[in-house]
This record gives sequence, structure tokens and C-alpha cells, in this order.
Amino acid sequence: MCKFRLVEQTGKTIIAYKLIMHILRLIPFYAIAIVFFSCGTDNYKGTPINFKSRVKIDKPNLITDKKQINSIIKKMIVEKVNPFDLNVYDENTVIFVDTLIYSPDQTRLVAFIVDRNNTEKLVKKENNERYYYNATYLFGKKDKTGNIGIFDYCHFGLVNFYSYKEIREALYNYCFYRLLGESTQENIHYNVDDVRFWKSKDFERVIKNSKETMLP
Repeated sequence: MCKFRLVEQTGKTIIAYKLIMHILRLIPFYAIAIVFFSCGTDNYKGTPINFKSRVKIDKPNLITDKKQINSIIKKMIVEKVNPFDLNVYDENTVIFVDTLIYSPDQTRLVAFIVDRNNTEKLVKKENNERYYYNATYLFGKKDKTGNIGIFDYCHFGLVNFYSYKEIREALYNYCFYRLLGESTQENIHYNVDDVRFWKSKDFERVIKNSKETMLP
């Protein structure tokens, strides 16, 4: 079980709420209380330049890793592993491994995942769009042989967007700005492009308390 922040786009209005993940199995997306917030970055600063870290991976290895993670996510859907244990996820769900962020030693990673489903799966169709998109970021690790494991912990999710571009921008906004911006003195969170993120309490907590899914 994990805390999950879910953001839903209805037209041009963005709504957000926090809830315990298992509640999502019991009630539809539209039947949950909502709290409004702005998706702008005006009140949030990016990662300080002296802590900024973006590891470059050569294209062949990046493609290989994305293919492996795509297969892992499909396995998680089949096995109903959080956060892909909802009824909307099935063999018709299309998975996009949008972006991979690596630790300096390339043993840890974060995967930005976008999924696409037919709008017929929605509790209530709002328009004539054929597809809608959900997105989240997942923690992972990679061993020396190139095998990747994806953890089932999920802190933040975006649901019911009708534009891939918009949901991608919202996910980037959160991971590269809002994580640090929402920190307190007692509970510090680092953006995923902050070198401190890889040894943070958040990442250690995920590894110690989450289930890992790997390919056979």
C-alpha cells in the first residue's frame, strides 16, 4: 500500500487529490473528493545548479533499457501489480517509457511512464477523444549485467489527460520542480535530477519497503 497523489484533467481544469492506493480499487476516478492546485512552476525553483545531475546514456543502451522496462510494465499489468492493478489496465493498454533518469553509477533509475487507454473505459466520457493518458514515475535499479527491476511504490500519478504532450509536461513539472518545492525542514524531497536524490530517504524507503518486478 502506498500514498498516491492523483491528478485528473477535465477539459482545461486540473484537479488533484491524495489518497491511499487501495481506495482506488473500490471507487471510480470521478467519485473522489478533489482539491484544486496550479500546475505552474512560478512558486517552485528547479534543482540548484551545483547539485544538478543528468547522466547521459548512449542511444543503443537507452533503447535496450526502455524495451526491457516496457516488458516489465506489461508483466506488472498481467500480474496486477501496483500501480497497474486497476481494471483499466489490460492487454489493450499501450505503454510508453517516455524518459529514463539514471544515478551517476547507473545502478538506480527513475522511469517516466505514460499509458494510453481507450476512452470507452472511462466511467463517463466527456468528449469525442478516442484515447486518454495516465502517467507516473517509478523507481528502479539496474545490476551489472543490465537486468532492471521496477518497484511497485508509486507516490504521484496523473490520470485522464487527453494529450500526451500535456501529461508529459505535467509529469516533468512535478519531478523537476515540485518535489523539492514541497519539502519541509523535517521532510526533504529532492527533484529527480538532483544528485542527492539517489541516496535520499525517499529512494531508500522505496527499496526497503517495495516489491520489485523483473523479467525472468
